[in-house]
Amino acid sequence: VAPAGETCPWFWLLLKPLPETLVQSHPAVTLKHWKQICTLLSSPAATTASALCKQLLRLVLISNTLCASVIQKLGAPLVTDASERQLVYSFATLVPAVTAMAAVLQAAHEGSTQEQTAEGAEQASATAQKCLDHLKELFDMAWAHPSVKVVQAAVSSAQNLLQNPACLDLCRVIVPGLVDAIATEPPKIALPAMEHAWGIFPTLLAAQSQTGDAKLVKSSTQLLLQ
Repeated sequence: VAPAGETCPWFWLLLKPLPETLVQSHPAVTLKHWKQICTLLSSPAATTASALCKQLLRLVLISNTLCASVIQKLGAPLVTDASERQLVYSFATLVPAVTAMAAVLQAAHEGSTQEQTAEGAEQASATAQKCLDHLKELFDMAWAHPSVKVVQAAVSSAQNLLQNPACLDLCRVIVPGLVDAIATEPPKIALPAMEHAWGIFPTLLAAQSQTGDAKLVKSSTQLLLQ
């Protein structure tokens, strides 16, 4: 992987539906190497605010592309075994990209008090906001999906994200819609997936407790109790 400030001549491959296409026929191998690619793309190679913004932009572009694809699939009128399988694999492909994006976004926030200027941090945050909006839309659609398998795939994806320290800020994107889906009468979420969905909350609180951020844990607990 080229440094964040340099041109990556092969980067256009990641803008095509390459991971999503391959994962349908070779899921285990594709996901293994896709996770490695996302980890490399989020490695702390950027040494300037400009390079970090470029690194973040790449990951936002990938995540946005995958989000748009999943949203399109979630909105399909017919649910078949094939469409369920595609969505399960799509969620599995999305998680490494969003995790990588969140890690670089966190680095941008931390750098704002060190080497970067406040303006650079704001630029990085603004770049990722559209992707976070898409991610919220995606999970809100997933909670109400009629397929239990798809809901369970969304729950597993949310758990994988929220247990990662770099992704804890995503609780503001994922959790409110889930709370609404569970608390609404009748629940928006499929009843057979309800127990699985409740498992997200202890995962979130355990991950937040490990950070030592008592304020974050308190705010999440209050959200769940309301």
